[in-house]
Amino acid sequence: MPEQTFVSPQKNNGNGHPSTLARTRETTSSLARAFVALTRADAALALAMPTLGGVSMAWWETGVLNAATLIFTLLGVFVGNLAANLLWEYFDYRRSLTMDHNPGVTDLPPHSNYVLMRGGRIDPALARNLGLLFALVGVGCSLLVTLLTGWPVLFFSGLSFMLAILYAAPPIRYGYRGWGLGELGVFFAFGLLPALGAYYAQADSLTMTPVWGSLSMGLLGVLVVFNYNLLHYRRDWLIRKRMIPVMVGLKRGVDVSALLATLAYGAVLLAVSLTYLPLWSLLTLGGLPVALGGYSRIWRSEGPDIDCLQLYQTTVTAVIITGLLFSLALWLDKMV
Repeated sequence: MPEQTFVSPQKNNGNGHPSTLARTRETTSSLARAFVALTRADAALALAMPTLGGVSMAWWETGVLNAATLIFTLLGVFVGNLAANLLWEYFDYRRSLTMDHNPGVTDLPPHSNYVLMRGGRIDPALARNLGLLFALVGVGCSLLVTLLTGWPVLFFSGLSFMLAILYAAPPIRYGYRGWGLGELGVFFAFGLLPALGAYYAQADSLTMTPVWGSLSMGLLGVLVVFNYNLLHYRRDWLIRKRMIPVMVGLKRGVDVSALLATLAYGAVLLAVSLTYLPLWSLLTLGGLPVALGGYSRIWRSEGPDIDCLQLYQTTVTAVIITGLLFSLALWLDKMV
């Protein structure tokens, strides 16, 4: 049900219509919701959790935290994730124009920029230019962090950026080629590499701690993208984008998704048992019931599109909660 706006009598302009201030607030709220939907800002935040984890692990091991480096590292990764969300949808849209049988808007769930572009509600050039603008801001932040900390950060951020863009950008489009290449690229682009770069930016060195500590968050990043592809598996099939849900089908794709979630939280237990992380890290498992809650409700609504949408939204929430709990656990171990 769409959100309703109620205006008190004091805020009317005397003839029963909302005042200018009320209309301005309503417009601002609508623009904010449109921006979040267009950029999938919630997913971008979830995919930034490995970076937050890398910073937290560096502070936990060294006791040093550079505020300027922290701000520009997190900002660069978050904005870069916004760019990837926009550009991936734009590249999907461009690819669909070359297909013999283009997917119709009415046949697809209305939960992506792709559908908005296909339906003419968003100018594709706007999505492309906004994505390029965010990409430039992200690159600028990475260069600034490199100047503050050293060239290894540029290696991690540069390789991460290349993997993220080439996932869907022609002519490589490795994310379209199947056999798990896309999922593997997501793990490195949004999980391991950002975590290592964030760790080095703070600690000025590398240990095995960020490698083992980033396994869980990297797998959860893959889970976010994987469940988004579950939601749009029909579109991916029509544009010949050979993601795992397309290759194995929707129901088996849900099984693979549940396996990914299990492995992600199991990686926390592995890192703790190998003593790379403190026992407080088990607090991270508090995100597990949230993640599994999405699977407990699967196939219980009116259709698979609604089920997959709820699963995706639950996964995004679970990953954000898990990332925050991971950082909180390291802080508690350091302070207690």
